[in-house]
Amino acid sequence: MTVGSINVNERKAIVAVVAIVALTILMLAQRMDPATGGTGIVGIAMYIVGNGVAAATGKDVDPVVKRKRTARTRTTDPDEDG
Repeated sequence: MTVGSINVNERKAIVAVVAIVALTILMLAQRMDPATGGTGIVGIAMYIVGNGVAAATGKDVDPVVKRKRTARTRTTDPDEDG
C-alpha cells in the first residue's frame, strides 16, 4: 500500500495495530497490569522503529513503513522483476 510518498507493509502494520489495540483493551478492562501492557506497547513501537532504521542503513529487512522509491532513486537490479 502506498500512502503519499510512503510505502506501508500492510501485514506488519496490521499485526502491530491489532496488538496495540488488544493490549490497550486488556489494560482498560483491568485484565492486564498497565506496566506490563505499556511495556508490550513500547516493545511493538520499538520493533517498528527498528525495522525502519535497519532499512535506512541498508540492511536486508522489509520495514513496516518506508519511503516510496522515486524514478530518481531507483536503480537497476537484475534480481528484481519488472
